[in-house]
Amino acid sequence: MFRTPEKCNSDSNLPRVPDDKETSPPSFVSSRIKRKRSEEILTDLADFKAEMKEMITSWMDQQNSERTEITSALRSIEESLSFLSTKYDDMCKKVDLMEQERHKQKEYITILENKVENLMKAQRKYSFELKNVPRSEKESKETLLNMVEKH
Repeated sequence: MFRTPEKCNSDSNLPRVPDDKETSPPSFVSSRIKRKRSEEILTDLADFKAEMKEMITSWMDQQNSERTEITSALRSIEESLSFLSTKYDDMCKKVDLMEQERHKQKEYITILENKVENLMKAQRKYSFELKNVPRSEKESKETLLNMVEKH
């Protein structure tokens, strides 16, 4: 059994539709996104290249400035190290000289001690000690010598 479609109260749009099908696409056709033109791709690529070049240039400038700072700091450290090395060498020479002088002075002190000891020995040879002799009020060398000569 066949039925007729239900009718609407609205007017149809058929007479108002243009006959030229090329001007408007049919409603069932969807439009798609077209590929960019090669000119747009080239400008985007050129912009990207310029941006990358600018980034690399700024990075290189920063690296160069840091390298310059590090180089100057290194030179300063080298100069300080050279100065300290020179001072260290001078101090080593002074210490060596002082050790040699100390050694000579030690030898001289030993010689002087030997001389003092020899003098003390010589003095003991020519001196004598009197024991168990009572002291007198008017005692002198002469009285003591007279006493020794008598005995």
